[in-house]
Amino acid sequence: MSARLAFLLALVLALPAGAETHDLAPAVAHDVTIDLDPARGRLEGISRITVTGRRELALYLYPSLRIDALEIDGEAEPFEAGQRPLVIRLPRLPREESSEVLIRYSGPLAGDAGGAFLDPRGAFLPERLGWMPETEDESTDYRLAISAPEPYRAIATGRLVEERSEKGRHKVVVAGQPGVSAPAVFAGRFQVEERRHGGILLRTYFPATAEALAPRYLDSTARYLDIFDERIGPYPYDAFHVVAGPLPVGLGFPGLTYISDKILHLPFMQGRSLAHEIAHNWWGNAVEIDYASGNWAEGLTTFMADYALTVENGPAAAREMRLGWLRDYAALPTGLDRPVTSFVSKTHDAQQVIGYNKTAFFFHMLEQELTPEVFAEGIRGFWQAQKFRRAGWDELRAAFEAAADRELSWFFAQWLERPGAPELQLGEVAVNEEAGGRRLSFTLSQKGSPFRLTVPVQIETEDGSRTLRVALKGAEAEVSERLEARPKALRIDPDYDLFRRLASGEATPILRDVTLNPEARVVLATGADAVARQAAEDLAGRLVRGVAATPTGVEPAAAVNGPLLIVGLESELPETLTAHRVSPMPKALDGRGSARAWTRRRDDGVTALIVAAKDAESLALLLRPLPHYRRYGYVVFEGSKAVDKGVWPAADSPLVKRFD
Repeated sequence: MSARLAFLLALVLALPAGAETHDLAPAVAHDVTIDLDPARGRLEGISRITVTGRRELALYLYPSLRIDALEIDGEAEPFEAGQRPLVIRLPRLPREESSEVLIRYSGPLAGDAGGAFLDPRGAFLPERLGWMPETEDESTDYRLAISAPEPYRAIATGRLVEERSEKGRHKVVVAGQPGVSAPAVFAGRFQVEERRHGGILLRTYFPATAEALAPRYLDSTARYLDIFDERIGPYPYDAFHVVAGPLPVGLGFPGLTYISDKILHLPFMQGRSLAHEIAHNWWGNAVEIDYASGNWAEGLTTFMADYALTVENGPAAAREMRLGWLRDYAALPTGLDRPVTSFVSKTHDAQQVIGYNKTAFFFHMLEQELTPEVFAEGIRGFWQAQKFRRAGWDELRAAFEAAADRELSWFFAQWLERPGAPELQLGEVAVNEEAGGRRLSFTLSQKGSPFRLTVPVQIETEDGSRTLRVALKGAEAEVSERLEARPKALRIDPDYDLFRRLASGEATPILRDVTLNPEARVVLATGADAVARQAAEDLAGRLVRGVAATPTGVEPAAAVNGPLLIVGLESELPETLTAHRVSPMPKALDGRGSARAWTRRRDDGVTALIVAAKDAESLALLLRPLPHYRRYGYVVFEGSKAVDKGVWPAADSPLVKRFD
């Protein structure tokens, strides 16, 4: 969890039970002016805080910033310089009257909290970090004026009120708006491009080296706004900005997204990633998340952005994405499986499997349960009822129940409050001739405590294919179907429309089989090359978190009783693979690229992930890109660029019956 998210959650949890601040006028209003000095890494600020109905005010300021002066209603007030938080006693005024607290402060933004920085590159000042005096109030109003020396340009979350350049400085003023409780500030040597789209101001803040990408981002932003406007409701803000900077992250804010300038050119950033961040302006920003009941917004955003864009590429692409989610889940160790309602934020790859993938799959199944038309009505109803409010899973369920005019608590409970997934089995299958045709009979069952399911079953005959939807409410169901033509194949859930455990043969090994497992063992195959060994240790630490130690050299095979990560040089690899009973490099990968990673499953079921490079430099170049390919079975690199990737072919599934 990021520092800024943790701070926000702490504020939420500090509110009195039942408090709903969005329906009340803010008791605190901030009027802040900050002057940025990137060359020296310093800022100077003046904060005027209007307080209504309070006797006391606790203010939080970033530790490296110094309070220079304090006034209450125009009168100088003594203060203790090192007090954190600064507690101010206010005049005993009638509750409807206000006091004004003025604070002058200055200093560097030292340290590393929430990714914040203020230096010659520019600035990123996250919300609620204390670069302006903060209170514990969740609902506040603000006006923020930012001044930066040219050629720096600044922008902040909120409504753009004013912008001008004078006396060698660029100045911008933003104000609070619904759904934005505190500002975040961005500054850099930006080239700014803009256009109007249906009354919405679209802007890019890009470095000069990426200025040519601005039209593509503006086009894509306009397209995604139109899509979500139609599917959800009107865009809730008056602008959307795309800011590119030096941080190696992607961040979403109300009306703004921040993208690393190193990956700005990549197609997926202009596609699914941008769409995902734009969709968050509806889900997570304008409709806030009730974290007490879990985070529904990441899964709904993944479903309506990432998955919806994949659906546009056709049924095969959508099927492959669902299968990829199921492969990820198959790689998740049982001990890391959690109910969806326990997900708050992604701090580890395992949380993404549940909070993003499984939750998105839930919405796919809900759409099938209700029909696309009723599902769309539920989405629009949820938006209309919860805009600029805080909502949880109960509010989502109520919206879909209203649209469907039926009770859905069983559906939400079994998929959200319960860990695990159904495991289907196809039992005895028989075809018997009868007058005028033939009858196909089979048994469909599920292991363990049963889920209430509607299972798609495809029957292929000589005259074509048709799909049944078999109700499986208990452990087993007997199915009998009359056929006019001779059957050719029977397939259970052939398009992976159910969230379930993949059957043997369906789940080919992927990198996550090893990287998600806390019991994974690491072996380095680097010989005496100290530089390669350091690169291998660094890479292993990125791939398998929580590894206490990194053994070196070749260990006895008997020492490995769980998933195995082998990292090293091609020249050292054969001996290590032999010692650990792992088959040699696949011929399809041999000699390709400067480095490659692939998975193998040993005869005893142990999964091995092998990473091999031609030299230490090639190994070091994998540190940043390789962790992004965990959903694949193999990937080939040329330098730091992936030139080929894929999953291994699946074997015959026990959920498929072919007839001679």
